[in-house]
Amino acid sequence: MRKCVFLSVVFLVSVMSACVKENPDRIVKFQVNTDSVELNQRMSYPMVPITLNQPKSSEAVGFMLVGDAQSPSINGQVLSASSVIFENNKAYVTYNLRGEDFGGAIVVYNLGNTMQPTINSQIIFEDIDINIASYKKNTNKIYLGGSHRTLGGVVIPVNINGQGGINTSQSLQVTPVGETPSVNGIVQVGNRLIVSAGNTNGGFWSINQGSLGVADYILNDGAKSVAYNNGAGNSNWFTGLIAPSPTQNAVLKIWNGGNNPNFANERTININLPAYHQSVEPDYDRLGKLYMFIKKNDYICYVPLGANGMRAYDIRPNSAGPVLVYQSPANMLTIGNTNSVSADDHYIYLANGADGVLFAKPPTSGNVIDVVGVWDNSVYPGSANFVASNNTHVFVAKGKEGGLKILLKTF
Repeated sequence: MRKCVFLSVVFLVSVMSACVKENPDRIVKFQVNTDSVELNQRMSYPMVPITLNQPKSSEAVGFMLVGDAQSPSINGQVLSASSVIFENNKAYVTYNLRGEDFGGAIVVYNLGNTMQPTINSQIIFEDIDINIASYKKNTNKIYLGGSHRTLGGVVIPVNINGQGGINTSQSLQVTPVGETPSVNGIVQVGNRLIVSAGNTNGGFWSINQGSLGVADYILNDGAKSVAYNNGAGNSNWFTGLIAPSPTQNAVLKIWNGGNNPNFANERTININLPAYHQSVEPDYDRLGKLYMFIKKNDYICYVPLGANGMRAYDIRPNSAGPVLVYQSPANMLTIGNTNSVSADDHYIYLANGADGVLFAKPPTSGNVIDVVGVWDNSVYPGSANFVASNNTHVFVAKGKEGGLKILLKTF
């Protein structure tokens, strides 16, 4: 039986000196759908091994394409997958609407059957692009970051039920973040949400998870992404990426974590390369997404730089200065951009837009990653916008044309 719930959202406006956002719209329409039969009509199961271009003959890749998920639609417009997080045999995938209009979703995928992932539930938002998500462990809550049609950058807490799906009986708060156009990064550090938002009027915010009030902030135009290593004690750090313009070098900021983190005790790594996007209209070269990645309890921060590929840095304090651990090959990209990075126990994955997904290994010498091959096939159109791995599955977001591809490790 179909179960679709239409709810109203009341906005909670965060107060911050000189950055109070008025509330022109009190109501936002969204739709919860938990009808698994209807939702899984979007799923197909190719069950075919993937083949890499430019493969190394000595490397056995061992991946199968087990799921092909069409994107949800809103008012006849197809959404694009924008990010992926994993938790408890579930994948939470955010979606947004490409172009000038607004619309988004969060879709829950069940990975209990590794060979046949299914759609568990979803929320569709009519007026909000959903760009990013962060799971709140032990509280069954997900925080979404996105862009509202009139309010700009917003954070939305969503309750999850005991089975990991969308809770259909809830009210939501949509909280504007500063005077920013869009939230592009969100992680949970201690009792706070660390949020990046930009580009114009951008910066980083530390927000109380309960009240959603702003505890601290630092303004930086070109704030693009945040990442957190989930470490403990003196190994607890979170990072922020600033990409001011195609002619200005990107900067990586590092702060100490803890229960109530703020932006004091800042360390800076100058990347010495700008982060921007090629093969786009000039007005959009600094607007593309750049999603950083740090493995849990690790110290390597993978930084996507768009047309300049990827750099990975050791974020531990070092009196000798920052250490560049990995970098992508100089000739890796043709027309694509490195939009996001992920890594697991076997591979480093780069979502390189029109150039597909690059599979790599840590280098045997030097710091240039060892390329295994590239997955990009005309049978699976679309641009590789996001990649994420949980050591069992690899999710690849390939735009509204290509949908969401789910790979399973077979080794």
